[in-house]
Amino acid sequence: MLVPSISGSSAYEPASAPSPLHQTLEGFKQLQQDLQAGNLSQAQADYAALSQNANATLTSTSNPVGQAFQALGQALQAGNLSGAEQAFKTLQQVTVKIFQQHHSTKAEPPTVQGSNPTAPGSAPTTTSTGVDASA
Repeated sequence: MLVPSISGSSAYEPASAPSPLHQTLEGFKQLQQDLQAGNLSQAQADYAALSQNANATLTSTSNPVGQAFQALGQALQAGNLSGAEQAFKTLQQVTVKIFQQHHSTKAEPPTVQGSNPTAPGSAPTTTSTGVDASA
């Protein structure tokens, strides 16, 4: 008797929707690429999309992340590409600092395109206990 094999994929597999965190990270990745490419109009569109899907942390000006995100938006709205690039770097730095404060193991936070704003050009060296040995 022949038994048909079952493969790992089928003709109909519903696509799972990306998580809000994944969408946000992808949005920031695209924004960074457009800023680096000097594409102001697309960076403005990226920011608008991030703003629409943003959570309270990004939209609140009562926290450092929200303040940095707002500064980024103001620079983009003013058409200030270099100011937007600096505001984006500040947003990365603030996010990394908060991540490090909330994680005692000092695990590396997710970065966009492998950048590490706390140590440009190099990553901290950590021991097996999570202690930064490069400092």
